Amino acid sequence: MTAFWNSPSTVEPKRAYRFFIQNGEGTWWWAKTAQKPSVDISEGMYKVGNSNLKYPGIATWNDISITIVDEKQRAQKLYKVIQESGYSPVNAAHVDGFSKTSATQALLEKSNFLIQQIDSEGSINEEWVLYNPWIKSISFSDLDYSSDELSTIDLTITYDYAIITNEVT
Repeated sequence: MTAFWNSPSTVEPKRAYRFFIQNGEGTWWWAKTAQKPSVDISEGMYKVGNSNLKYPGIATWNDISITIVDEKQRAQKLYKVIQESGYSPVNAAHVDGFSKTSATQALLEKSNFLIQQIDSEGSINEEWVLYNPWIKSISFSDLDYSSDELSTIDLTITYDYAIITNEVT
């Protein structure tokens, strides 16, 4: 069997740095890192005679983490997403609170939430669509006079399930 690097004209492995995040706001060019969706399947164990048999159970999609560069008004825009999800520290007594519908709509902006992996020519070769995503947590980076690193924001996105499309065979 020949390794893929011995036949560069026929096979191109996916590269971790070639990706886009997209929602109704457009392409998140400020995305620095992103996890792809992952799923865990529970197991049930049943005793039959002197044996334990395992059966697949329920699929649970794990949260993903996305790190974005804090550019211009990015922190304020994320704060607005949280407010549109139902958060209001000022009039707490007059607010209905968070709802899944409002949290999902605030993040999606009337579009899908996509994680797209592209090839060297810019064509999408893998696309993940997250269904009913919402921001579970936001963590702003520390400030530090001794560092010249970019200021970042870490997001944890939770969702009901994901579907992969455009998989090249």
